[in-house]
Formats: sequence, structure tokens, C-alpha cells
Amino acid sequence: MNTKRLLAVARRIESLERQLINLKGEAQKLVGGSAGSAGFKTKTMSPAARKKIAEAMRRRWAAVKRG
Repeated sequence: MNTKRLLAVARRIESLERQLINLKGEAQKLVGGSAGSAGFKTKTMSPAARKKIAEAMRRRWAAVKRG
């Protein structure tokens, strides 16, 4: 094989290796469940925080219903 052919093959191998790295990263995102959220993870609220918010919403709706 001549030198030009070897360089072309080496460049192709590098390109394929980069594609593999990118695909591996995407696969990890899919397995991790963060693919749909563009990398942002949602924070789960504590039960106490949910209860506090629910009570505040009930008070707001009660005020709306009263007039």
C-alpha cells in the first residue's frame, strides 16, 4: 500500500472512532433517562414541600370560589 492510501485509512479509522464515542455518549443518555430533557435533570420535591404547595393551592381556590 502506498502512503496516501495508509493516511486515508487512518483518517477513516479516526472518524469512525469519533462516531463510536458520540454514539456511546448518546446511548448512555438514553439509558440514564436524560435524553429527552436535553441534559437537565428534574428535582424531586420532598413530601413536605408537596403538602405545603397543595395547601396553598387549596387556599387560593377557596378564595376564588368565595368571590
